[in-house]
Amino acid sequence: MYRVLSLLAFCSILMFLTIAGAGVAVGAASSPAAVQGVLDLRDQDLTAAKQVILHGEWSFYWNQLLTPEDFQREAIEETASIVPVPKEWNDYTINGQPLPNEGYATYRLHIRISSDELNQPKALYVPSVATAYKLWVNGQLLAKNGIVGRSSEEMVPRNYPKVVRFTPESETIELVLQVSNFVQRKGGIWQSFRLGPEQQILRQYDQNTAYELFIVGSLFAMAMYHFGLYALRKSEKSSLYFGALCMAICVRTLTLGQTMLLRLFPWIEWEWSVKAEYLSPILGVVFVIQFIHYRYGTRSGKVRQLMIWCAAVLALFVLVTPALIYTRMMLTIQLFILLSFLYALGEYVLTALRKKEGMLLNGIGLFGLLLAIINDILYYNHLSDYENLAPLGQLFFLFTQMINLSSQFITLYKNVEKLSGKLRQMNRSLEETVRKRTSKWQQANDELAKANEELFRMEQSRRRLLSNISHELGTPLTSIRGYIKAMLDGVAKPGDIQYLNVIYDKTKLLHRIINDLSELTRLETRQISFQFEQVAAIPFIRYLCHKYGMDVEKSSLQFEEVVINSFAATDGRIAVFDVDPDRIEQVFGNLVVNALKYTPQGGTIRFEVEGEATDDVHGTVTVKIIDSGIGIADDDLPHIFERFFKVAGQPSDGAGLGLAICKEIIEYHQGTIGVNSRKGEGSTFFFSLPVRFVTPAESEGEA
Repeated sequence: MYRVLSLLAFCSILMFLTIAGAGVAVGAASSPAAVQGVLDLRDQDLTAAKQVILHGEWSFYWNQLLTPEDFQREAIEETASIVPVPKEWNDYTINGQPLPNEGYATYRLHIRISSDELNQPKALYVPSVATAYKLWVNGQLLAKNGIVGRSSEEMVPRNYPKVVRFTPESETIELVLQVSNFVQRKGGIWQSFRLGPEQQILRQYDQNTAYELFIVGSLFAMAMYHFGLYALRKSEKSSLYFGALCMAICVRTLTLGQTMLLRLFPWIEWEWSVKAEYLSPILGVVFVIQFIHYRYGTRSGKVRQLMIWCAAVLALFVLVTPALIYTRMMLTIQLFILLSFLYALGEYVLTALRKKEGMLLNGIGLFGLLLAIINDILYYNHLSDYENLAPLGQLFFLFTQMINLSSQFITLYKNVEKLSGKLRQMNRSLEETVRKRTSKWQQANDELAKANEELFRMEQSRRRLLSNISHELGTPLTSIRGYIKAMLDGVAKPGDIQYLNVIYDKTKLLHRIINDLSELTRLETRQISFQFEQVAAIPFIRYLCHKYGMDVEKSSLQFEEVVINSFAATDGRIAVFDVDPDRIEQVFGNLVVNALKYTPQGGTIRFEVEGEATDDVHGTVTVKIIDSGIGIADDDLPHIFERFFKVAGQPSDGAGLGLAICKEIIEYHQGTIGVNSRKGEGSTFFFSLPVRFVTPAESEGEA
């Protein structure tokens, strides 16, 4: 499997290298060369040609910054030198003396075209000229980068590729180019200009830009992905260094080729963009070495530390010195990078010999990256025609990593599937055994749990009942004991009927309190069984209103007729609810008794019933007992349904349990109970119960 993947990977990198450089090599070989400052293109069909390389012999004026107007003087022509383009200045010799790379000069080229090319839109691709320039085409200033000057103080460096568009109106095209360089190791035109149809040059420019943006976007996404992996798991330092490597190559790609860094961020100074160009491969070497170490556990720690220290020294040198100095160290930096990658490749080989899984494919990926880096070193030393292949090599390296990881994941997944199958089989067997052995125990355990729950509930009921009895019986017992003590001491006669009646009333109160406490406790712990029946809601409520309305009339109070609001249209159906009729009557009676107790003579008690349909099947019925009594203070309203609560300042012969019992009964019926009241304006106690709408035939079974 690995042999096949390795062969595919190796073939892929050869294909990438071939595709990346084919266009440039063919174009350079097929274009005519300029002779004595004149390039004859009259035999070239520029409307069909993809591009024409403007290489060959150009006119050259050293230490002169000339404009097209200056060439109108004949004396200027005599000072011209003929030099090959593209070349750096230090490759030129004038009057037997080699030129330095620092200085300024003017280039001039005449291009002859056929009459058929007149008035046809043309474009000129201007590469990165070192390091500032002005370009005139047929006397018109069409492009400039930075500020051209006669000294380092006068010039401002700036260089990135541009496309210059123009339309020739004569059969001779004159190019005049001023160039100055005082800031880096190379000066002049070291890359070829290209001439062609406007659309063709623009298309090529856009394709190059899209290619570099694709590389940058891919590397940036990979960097963020691996940084995310490291953030989730700090122990995986290999992810951190791999992401940093992707980011370093991403930055270097932005500073080369189309120099996208300066186009995207024009506020960045030229000096810092060059520092980024040199620092990115130096730091990239560190990231590669650290990635290999943490990913595969390399053993040569001293060599690794030496490489890292060398990289740190070079990076510091680049940071603290100007471009004019550190760019001259380019060969040293390139040799260091080459040696570092050879070391990394050697570590791969040693680890592969230990037969560590995945090393062979990873080694091939690193070898492909090494070939791309070697090509870039040769290109920037004018020994290769293939430009900026390091990002492509990086993508190939990542491709091999992806294949390796995918292979590992597939192997792990297959192993997990096998183990999962065996585990499922063992689990089924074990579950069957456990099920058989524990079925009886589970049944007994369930019964025991139910019994424990019941005992716990009964114990809670007992404790609560005892606590309530001790709380509420103290006052009546104290009163009874006081009256009996008075009889024994002779303060009251033993046969005094008045004292006996008081004692009798107190014992009745004790009996009622004990019964109420017992009932409330059993309601709260759900020990009372309710006898639920399906009952027609409105007739049952009317019955209660009529029954207790007579008690109101006997109490010398005014009683108002029952007001019943009909339910929404129910298509002949009637409202029923499932209730314990006796318990609902108990609630109704308690509320009426309270209203009678706290409504003075001449007052009014009113019963109201309201029905509301929530949908076609369900609704609610609400019963209200409205009195014109003394009312309840706002501070007492939230506590009115709590056990033992009594309104301050109001006489009461009960224990404050009646409303608490009503609340438990209504909540047991899935209903709600409440009160609205204002001091001195009476009270409205109400409770609501859920109802259903059924046909008369469905309600025949109601009690």
